[in-house]
Amino acid sequence: LVIFAQHLDVIAAYRKALDQFRPVVFTGDQSIVERQRAVDTFQREESCRVFLGNEAAKEGLTLTAGSQAWFAELFWTPGIMRQMEDRLCRIGQQKSVLILHFALQGSIDVNKIQTLIEKEEIIEGALDRRADGEVKAGNVPRGTIHAPDRRPLVERLRQQKVESSGQQLLLV
Repeated sequence: LVIFAQHLDVIAAYRKALDQFRPVVFTGDQSIVERQRAVDTFQREESCRVFLGNEAAKEGLTLTAGSQAWFAELFWTPGIMRQMEDRLCRIGQQKSVLILHFALQGSIDVNKIQTLIEKEEIIEGALDRRADGEVKAGNVPRGTIHAPDRRPLVERLRQQKVESSGQQLLLV
């Protein structure tokens, strides 16, 4: 499991709550050696089941030991989130990858989802992508071999709602 969040206190809370799964942390306030050790541990040691990272983990990493990514906190830019998702969808990935975005109804994350949907629609329109997934001539479709669900974020964000203790929790 790879969990992405923006705030260090959120990452620390997840680390504490998931301690039994030997989580590793990758943030910008760590040294390069510490960050590389976190990646190596997650990739090589089966007892390490959780990787926690913030925006520092969006580029240049291979996290193919993971098959699920959770966005504990959403980012304002679809491109950042796609970059983070792509850490798991790299050459060498042997499993299907599940990406989940969490948002509690009434929270700021619902506003973020609406903004992300609008931004993704603008991006998709600029790339001349059609709703049926077909791309007009001249554009190269985006895709990854082992990521079966590469639908635009706008479609994935509208996918599923689950009732949880009187509040709506959106799982995507």
